[in-house]
Amino acid sequence: MRSAAVVVVAAFVLVAGVGPAAAQSKPLEMDCTSGAYLEQGSIEVKLDGGTLHFIQHAPASDFLDPKVDHARAPSEKEWKDLRRTLDAVDFWNWKTNYEIPDAVAGRYWSVTVRYADRSASVHGRNAWPGDEDPATVSKTPTKRYERLRATIQALVGSGYPFQ
Repeated sequence: MRSAAVVVVAAFVLVAGVGPAAAQSKPLEMDCTSGAYLEQGSIEVKLDGGTLHFIQHAPASDFLDPKVDHARAPSEKEWKDLRRTLDAVDFWNWKTNYEIPDAVAGRYWSVTVRYADRSASVHGRNAWPGDEDPATVSKTPTKRYERLRATIQALVGSGYPFQ
């Protein structure tokens, strides 16, 4: 009798969508930026409803006039890939800010993602989370960061580089 009750409870959990396997695949909010200050301009990837927008801005002088505005609705599989990548790179435990204090120019980036069960907002200026431990700071882009960047790139589609 006891094992029958466990089976019924397990079946209810699977059907009701309770537990880690039921984690939401599409975020409620997503906003990512990448740029190189004055040299290159910036790129923004922003979720609006079910549509992901890729916006490329020219360097500082033309910031208010975007060069490219591309929109697409990623598939459920692509959203699941994002969630798996966020978990795999331990994004939820990254520091809020990665920065090399003395650097004047160079690269900057930010990633904000919010789900019903988790959220994080992280940014960096000439610095990235370490590969061994996300609490450490690296002066060059790391495999941890590059994996997340490549997943964001896959969401916006080829031809729209998220650097």
